[in-house]
Amino acid sequence: MAVKSIGNSLTTPRDLTNNEDVRILIYVLSEGVGERLRSHNLKGGTVQISLKNPKLETLERQAKLDMHTYITSEIAAKAYEIFLKSWDWSQNIRALGVRVTDLVEADTCTQMSLFADDAKKQKLEMIDECVDRVRERFGHYSVQRGILLQDRELNADPAHENIIFPVSYFRKG
Repeated sequence: MAVKSIGNSLTTPRDLTNNEDVRILIYVLSEGVGERLRSHNLKGGTVQISLKNPKLETLERQAKLDMHTYITSEIAAKAYEIFLKSWDWSQNIRALGVRVTDLVEADTCTQMSLFADDAKKQKLEMIDECVDRVRERFGHYSVQRGILLQDRELNADPAHENIIFPVSYFRKG
């Protein structure tokens, strides 16, 4: 079966109460999503977020990207844009998720944009790939974005610190 989406979500150690906390967590989750996209040689065309309040009520929203990507900063920027349009802070946030769908092989030919800065996009792809190699060799926390150092309580490595149980793990023998 082909992969249809790649995402990460996290129940936070405390309720999120402001945009900056959400922005930090979106970057944490987007780094994990971007890293997994690159490791599977995939790019995504749609970013989805899920927000859960303390009552465990969930809100999900999504938006298309201009071009398929696996660049962490593009995924995070779109996720944060969706969040700003969707959340009114009438309640705090208890859990947050970022997922990328509409996946294609990374080497699939795409039409170049007349308006996008393709050279900048290539540099961002190369930077993310270099960061992946450094982290693979020296550990996830060897290279960090400055935004992630603002609140260490929210900083995590969801791509490697989460445990994925096989379906049969919960079935009685």
